[in-house]
Amino acid sequence: MPLTGQATFADLGTLTFTGTVHLAVPPNPISPLGLRIIHTRLVDGLGTGAGISCEARGSQHFRLAADNTLEFTGTYNMVPPNPVQPGDPAEACWGKRVNVAFTVELDAAGNVAGQPTATTVDPAADPQP
Repeated sequence: MPLTGQATFADLGTLTFTGTVHLAVPPNPISPLGLRIIHTRLVDGLGTGAGISCEARGSQHFRLAADNTLEFTGTYNMVPPNPVQPGDPAEACWGKRVNVAFTVELDAAGNVAGQPTATTVDPAADPQP
C-alpha cells in the first residue's frame, strides 16, 4: 500500500512522506488469545522537505483485537540517504522515527478487503521518546 502524509519535526521542519508499506495477514491470523496478527514492512520510505531528505524503513508485528476494521500505529526509523557527508543537514535524520497510522478492512474470512491506508502521523500529536 502507498505511504502518504506529512510530519513536522522540530529540527527537520515538515517532511512529506512517500513510499510503500507491505502488509501481511497470515493465513490463520487469530492467535490462541483471540488476537489478529499483522506484519508491516516500510520499504522505499522517503520524507522530503526544504533542502533535506530522510529515508524511513523498518518492520513491525502487531497483535490486535480481532475486528473487521483494524486501526493501529507503527513507528519506523529514519536515516539520512546514502551517501551522507559530514555537515549534511540530513545527519539530523539519525535517531528520528516516523509514526504511521494504518487502517485495514478485513472480510469475514480475515482477508484484506479494499485498499488499506498508511498515513504519517505528526510527532507533535504522538511524541517520540
